Amino acid sequence: MYTQENRIENEEGLSHPEKRNIAYIICNILVLLLYSIYVFRKYQQGEINLAEDLSFWGLTILIFVAISVVVRIVIEILLNIINAIVTRKEEDLSFTDERDKLIELKAIKISEVVVGIGFLLSMISLVVKMPPFVMINVIFFSLFIGDIIGSVAQLFYYRRGF
Repeated sequence: MYTQENRIENEEGLSHPEKRNIAYIICNILVLLLYSIYVFRKYQQGEINLAEDLSFWGLTILIFVAISVVVRIVIEILLNIINAIVTRKEEDLSFTDERDKLIELKAIKISEVVVGIGFLLSMISLVVKMPPFVMINVIFFSLFIGDIIGSVAQLFYYRRGF
């Protein structure tokens, strides 16, 4: 339940899950931006054939997913270190109560809907005879956008109180 103690804590600053979600949103936006710039530059330089070079798409997406995972791990470590320095006390930041679990479940549901819509759009792109790279990119972007929207939903639910 959203108690007076939680309200006071949130008025003073952001909770750890809120800070983590903001960091994840920034991370995902940066990864999508870097991916877009990388692919656009490769295309401008004529280094890839968009329609036929599926190995390029597979390798590029695997690299950027790996980058995203590493950045998330680094963000989590840095947030824990910064929190320990600022608060000067050891807290169990992995502690989650029923409210946290419900908020996470609602956000996951929203995220999965976005990813599902992206998957359907990717299949539609194949049905209308678009090149396979369109399908690959729609799936890739829907995964990251779904994660961004899920993180925004978690922020919303934490701020709202449930």
